[in-house]
Amino acid sequence: MTLRDELERIRGERGWTITRMAEEMLVQEATYRRYIAGHNRAGRKILGGVALAFPHLNVAYYAAEDVRRAATIAVEAPSNAPERRECGVKCDGPCEAE
Repeated sequence: MTLRDELERIRGERGWTITRMAEEMLVQEATYRRYIAGHNRAGRKILGGVALAFPHLNVAYYAAEDVRRAATIAVEAPSNAPERRECGVKCDGPCEAE
């Protein structure tokens, strides 16, 4: 279970709104919404809020899991970066030297 899943489980269990959850974590509502929507990773604001509001959760575990997941996605995703050709130039299209 991800930290997102765990936070949403807790929120649902307690019947809290997103606003209330953000208040309990002492983060801006927009920050919490972006995190839950998957637009942001768990940064210091979210992790700090989790540690403050839910001391029973292992923040270090979830932080490490978030980093592992991001690294896996980065490795599996195709790169949009230009390739470096034999001539040493970064090219998006066909190389003139070839």
